[in-house]
Amino acid sequence: MSASAPPSTYNILFLGEVLSGKSTLIEHLKKYADPGYTVNCKNIGDGVSTCTTNVSFSQIQTDTPEYFITYVKTGERVDYGEFIKEVDQENYEDQLNERKKYNLVRDDSAISNVTFNLIDTPGLNDISLSDENNIAIILKALASIESINLVVITIANSTFTANLVDALKTYVGLWPEFNGNLVFVHTKIDYAKLHDTKFADTFFDKKSILGKVVGRDSVPHLLIDNNIGNTQIVRDCITQNTLRNLLRMTKLNQSVPIRTMRMNKTEKMRLADSIVMDNCETNIQVLMKILRSKSTESNDTFGKIGDLIAEIVIQEQQLHDTVRDLSVYDRDTLELLHEELYQQDFSMLNMTEASKTVYYPGKKRATEPGFIHHLIDHVDYRIQNVKVQQETGGQGEAFWAVNFRMRKRQNGVYHVKIYITRKKKFVAEIEQLKTQEQSLLGILAKGREDLLAYTTEIGQLPDAVQEMLNELEATCFLQSRVRSNQVDSKVLCAALESGAYVRDIAASARNIERFYLDNRLTIESLETSTDFVVSVPINTSDYYISAGEELDIPNPTDTTIRDFNRIMEQIRLLRRLRPQEDLKYSVVTFGKTQAGKSTFIQFVKKYFDPEYDIEWELIGNRCESKTGKPEQFVMESGLPSYEVYSSNDNTMTPINLDTFGDSCDDMDDYFDALHTWGTTMRRVPQDPKTLPPQRVEITFLDTPGIEDTNGQDEKHAKAIIERVIELGSVNLIVVVVNSKDHPSNAQRLAYDYYSKVIHMLQGHISNVLFLYTHVEYKHCHHSNKSHHAIMEKRHELFSSLFRGFENTSRQEGSSGSTQLKPFRKFTIDFDKGHRDILKCMMKNTLKDIVKLAMESPHVHLDNRDENLKRVWAIKHPDKDNNEVREKLQSRLPAETAVQQQPDAVVLSGEDVTECHDFDETEDFEVYFKNSVSF
Repeated sequence: MSASAPPSTYNILFLGEVLSGKSTLIEHLKKYADPGYTVNCKNIGDGVSTCTTNVSFSQIQTDTPEYFITYVKTGERVDYGEFIKEVDQENYEDQLNERKKYNLVRDDSAISNVTFNLIDTPGLNDISLSDENNIAIILKALASIESINLVVITIANSTFTANLVDALKTYVGLWPEFNGNLVFVHTKIDYAKLHDTKFADTFFDKKSILGKVVGRDSVPHLLIDNNIGNTQIVRDCITQNTLRNLLRMTKLNQSVPIRTMRMNKTEKMRLADSIVMDNCETNIQVLMKILRSKSTESNDTFGKIGDLIAEIVIQEQQLHDTVRDLSVYDRDTLELLHEELYQQDFSMLNMTEASKTVYYPGKKRATEPGFIHHLIDHVDYRIQNVKVQQETGGQGEAFWAVNFRMRKRQNGVYHVKIYITRKKKFVAEIEQLKTQEQSLLGILAKGREDLLAYTTEIGQLPDAVQEMLNELEATCFLQSRVRSNQVDSKVLCAALESGAYVRDIAASARNIERFYLDNRLTIESLETSTDFVVSVPINTSDYYISAGEELDIPNPTDTTIRDFNRIMEQIRLLRRLRPQEDLKYSVVTFGKTQAGKSTFIQFVKKYFDPEYDIEWELIGNRCESKTGKPEQFVMESGLPSYEVYSSNDNTMTPINLDTFGDSCDDMDDYFDALHTWGTTMRRVPQDPKTLPPQRVEITFLDTPGIEDTNGQDEKHAKAIIERVIELGSVNLIVVVVNSKDHPSNAQRLAYDYYSKVIHMLQGHISNVLFLYTHVEYKHCHHSNKSHHAIMEKRHELFSSLFRGFENTSRQEGSSGSTQLKPFRKFTIDFDKGHRDILKCMMKNTLKDIVKLAMESPHVHLDNRDENLKRVWAIKHPDKDNNEVREKLQSRLPAETAVQQQPDAVVLSGEDVTECHDFDETEDFEVYFKNSVSF
């Protein structure tokens, strides 16, 4: 079987979570294809709100040139892949950050241009549109193209939450036929991290999770920083060659036709359908009972007619599904058997120059029970800077093996895709479906014959009976459509565009029921049509699950929104007069999973005790939630200060960090200054003329994160509230936010829930502080105005989310009232590889936070029984969904696992080990609309 002819235009579909870098990556590609292209900043998200609300198409033409770097003085080429051999990570980073020693050179020797069609899409997990609404927009747009060559799923270098994994499952499950054309592009990657073994471990953990989501471990992965216009030559060269590799992957793939694709329902769709199925079963039972009551005791004709109608409708749907599946399997198109990618650029495994032998299907897979040895029909390769020493098997054989050696580290690629003709792979399935088709045709013919006999025997049916039979047939038609986990793409597009599935689950169930019953003839026509056309106008309203019942919470007043400046001044004046037992404080942390709550507490411990060894095993790896229950930590210490001075200064005069960046012209100069080696940090010595600071006791409560990767948010919320109540009083609530994360809908609902709980316990939420983590200090230079503007915008948004109901209360209480000001905020970077200036800045930030906790008044919690009843009455946003999900899981059989693709193995002498890819790779609540104007 030969591959299809190369298309005139290659179509690349970009999917991913909102603000994961899809549009930025496309602007990157435009700049790569045309170095003179001016980046359109309006097409790039600002890190707070999405800029892509519709599908957009753009074309580029390029011969995919390679980039390389040379020495400025000699013009000699530099293999930047060798930099990874640096023993010290900071020396490696210095090589990446070099701006004056190298030149960036573009190789324009190729002459044939290729056209690529770049398809940008709205992101999942958006707070302004439901995922299903975005899917409708995407489906509508894809109707205008014939096929897809590559599906790029962008993943920002941030936390792997349960919602992110669910979003990826939505895409992968929705379009199963795209599975062989996938590539994961990890964006916002700092290339300096590729030297860090911890980062490598985390990345391979992510790859493992993604492999389970997709159903195969061999999907390619690329890594890119998404920093357009980077002035650091080496970093820019890495980015350009990564873009080149992405485009060249597109040319390697087989086209996937759009119009004949099968589509799977998302979990939300299945949950909504399960509610409809329950309603259908109840209605059918009631109708059948009434029909039998109208029959005579000796002749249950009406009941028999009802049974026949129900069976015929269900069998017609089964026949439709069988014919559809048969058309999917019985094709001459190529089906991916296996894919293998070795890409040497900055391999985090630091692969040696020794040759490698890889073969398919692999010894482990080949010996598994039930494994079928298929004959290979086609093999595609992409090879660069690689010497193939031996190759056996391939087309016409049941195996394939290759031995190769990387010529050099930079841009070394060996990429292979092994195919079989689809109808050959699914021989057993095709035979079974054909048998099932003939059986159903026979059963349907007999059923229709019996139905005709019964109706002829009775003659004219009573009007009431005919009406019930019509209702029964419609109900069975509805049940047959929601029973299946697959759906025709045209029907799904029409359903989504009509508003079905885009609200909460209960509303989705009502809408999908209405859609199927009101559009039965249209649906049956769409299921048999080959034209991808729908006529239902798209509904772009904002639909979301409510965060819970609105509570009767009084409007905030001046007595509950405290004047902190006045109170803090009083505390400072009276501090030494307070009794010793008052020097105990409580700090509670909240935030999204993997945002840095546990990291914050670990570094606070290190701040208080320089000898403390940070327990890295307690800190998340951005893949799986580590904190499974609330944990309490008590620290006793004074309030130490830290300073940094020049190592060459014998007087040890401290550097003024507040004005440190004033002498730097831009962010790059500031970066160089921050990373200088000639500084030393020390703890500020005690002034002999003053009394030593009093020791204080601070209790920190670490809490499980929002959007827990194990889906335990509701369970965790109960445990968190119980532990907060046990504290009795709280001085400061620290909401930890990863500065690289976007606000998700689940986060918005959780913020609304916890802010109501806190307000009910405290009477106000004014003692809240936001701590933004993963903020690189180099970006904080005064010249980087865009960074400061984005951070302010982001903080306004998160503040509005956390106190949304307060804003609503004010707006409802007084037409002239204004929105409350954002909470106080701090920014920090917990990078353990910091040099002394950066470490000092981090420690002083921790000091300011602890100091604020000590200066904040004790807020005693209202733990009266009647108030606690009101607290527990606040409905958690996951409660309704969890109840429906548990009901569905208890009733439906376990879903068939996605067929695993065979793993390749690496042979080293007599050993056989599994190998990795070496890649371098409801309604929207009114208060939010009113409070967020951007």
